[in-house]
Amino acid sequence: KRIIIKIIYDLVRYIKKHKIELIYSNGFCSFFCSSFASLITNIKHFRFIGGDLTKNEPFHFNNWKFNVLPPSWLTDKYCGGVFILDKMHEKGVPRSKLLPLFTPGGVDSELFKPSMTISEKANLREKLGIPSENLVIAWLGRIESNMEVRNTLKLVKELKERGLDKLTFLII
Repeated sequence: KRIIIKIIYDLVRYIKKHKIELIYSNGFCSFFCSSFASLITNIKHFRFIGGDLTKNEPFHFNNWKFNVLPPSWLTDKYCGGVFILDKMHEKGVPRSKLLPLFTPGGVDSELFKPSMTISEKANLREKLGIPSENLVIAWLGRIESNMEVRNTLKLVKELKERGLDKLTFLII
């Protein structure tokens, strides 16, 4: 208990000292401490939800009833993929608290527009040893079991087995 109170106290001091205007948290512990720090300092708090809470945080998501402590007490918005936000809505979190960060396909094509010229792309492909005719599937993130890298690898394997053999899997 004391360490959590100290973390919240230190976070509040840091927020005030550096005039922080927004807290953006991720994992459950940082979310918990950030929630109370944002309440004390009266600043906005957004929690990023990555992946699938039913697998990454099964105890918290499956056993915690969102209506016991209303989301408005904990965070201004939950941010993340459409899939997990829909699950949160099913658990009782109001849509007004949910901020989708990705399209159902996983990429915001307005935000992530290709900005390289054709020759720059060709040079980069050559530098990385990627044939110009290959489709590139990239993994961007931590490589840990809860990030479901195996599912992505299975997808790449299945695509190759179905005839898409001109494929490069790039890990960033």
